[in-house]
Amino acid sequence: MNDVTTSNMVGILAAHGYGSSAARVNSYGKALWETEVSTVDPYDGSIGNGIYWAQQIHDYLTVAEVNAWHYWWLFNEDNEGLTDASGHPAKRMYVLGNFSRFVRPNYYRIGVSGARGISAYQDANSSSFALVAFNSDTQPRVQFFNLTNFLSVQLVTPWVTSSNLSLAAQDRVAVTNGSFTCTLPPMS
Repeated sequence: MNDVTTSNMVGILAAHGYGSSAARVNSYGKALWETEVSTVDPYDGSIGNGIYWAQQIHDYLTVAEVNAWHYWWLFNEDNEGLTDASGHPAKRMYVLGNFSRFVRPNYYRIGVSGARGISAYQDANSSSFALVAFNSDTQPRVQFFNLTNFLSVQLVTPWVTSSNLSLAAQDRVAVTNGSFTCTLPPMS
């Protein structure tokens, strides 16, 4: 990338994420993609494994600042797939859905302060936004949200993936003066 002739021919920097932690990367002003990742350990469709992937996705988006994140397979008999060999979804598939269903093309990450396990994204062409929050604790976590510059928002709808819910819509939560409180269930 230090060669101007070569770097002008590069549109996207891409890498796999096997066995590594997300780290800040010099992307030289190019799009940065994590192109495939999984683990090859025995199949684990539990929420514990889903929370592991929530942290991984969160870190790749917020620490490495990737523009795209991809899991390796859909079907497989071990943890290389989002489902087992019979097509039964693992919780990691629903966790990925908590990001991919709401963080859509043309969404850009926006600032979040004072929060653990929370990232925020806004559509570049509208006032639409998405918050993704996860709780790796074994106890519920009451989380306060203050939506700076989103004062016209009146309601938000939480979608939860947990040991007993799979990307399930919850009751809408009222937003008052740009703020609301939401309880994040344990391991969700």
